[in-house]
Amino acid sequence: MLMFWIRAALVAFTVLTTGAVQAQVQTGNLLRGKQPVASAGVVGASQLTNGVAVAEGEFWLTQHSARLRNRDAYAIYDLGGPRPIRCAFLQGDNDDSYHVEGSINGDKFFPMFVAAGVPGAGMRTRTLKLVATARFVRVQARGGDGSYSVSEMGIYDVCPTPWPNELQRESGTAVHDVIASMALWFTAATVLLIFVFSSRRRLWTALAACLPLALLIVVRRELVMLYPDFQQVESLTLWAMVIAGAIAVKWYLSQRKTPSPTPSGG
Repeated sequence: MLMFWIRAALVAFTVLTTGAVQAQVQTGNLLRGKQPVASAGVVGASQLTNGVAVAEGEFWLTQHSARLRNRDAYAIYDLGGPRPIRCAFLQGDNDDSYHVEGSINGDKFFPMFVAAGVPGAGMRTRTLKLVATARFVRVQARGGDGSYSVSEMGIYDVCPTPWPNELQRESGTAVHDVIASMALWFTAATVLLIFVFSSRRRLWTALAACLPLALLIVVRRELVMLYPDFQQVESLTLWAMVIAGAIAVKWYLSQRKTPSPTPSGG
């Protein structure tokens, strides 16, 4: 008799916990926290599903947005099994269209919804209801001005109440502001390098030279994000610019320290 009640209690506990887990899964964003199982041409793909959107109308490229370099760029997510999809949202640059497709086997994809371009500048959220079933979800960009970015996207098998639901939002810093700030620091570091170089202290000169080089690397990374074609600039070209600048500084300092000839006596 005791074993009967123990088994009954275990069955009841299993049913209750399973139902609670299923309810929790059904009301959540199926993409939140997931990393793509495959992607190409996407910079900062983790920003797509980290649960953080930006304010409506914010600049299209910040630290909270993922950059899709071109129309061939994509990210694919695995939901772990076929799931019904009833609601979706996507926050992306206003004048572009973002196509979200589904697949059961990860091979053949079918259209699920299109987050079309909308009025207003900057990042804009598109929401919709749909009826679809998919295990794999793929997002790509089309049309617009070719400058594609998405800050957050999500799909639900049960629409939250109310819908559209409130999103967690954080302010971002525009990439061009980061570049401008780095340019100022680069100028300051270069001035420091010239000052230390003139003192002929080799160790401090070497250390000071690392500052503008490090800043140059950061600026280049941001430029690659803002302008995809910038990545075509070979690293050797950048190093040539740095070496040419160092030679120019050295020549300038040597000219300043060259004593002027003294007039010969009559």
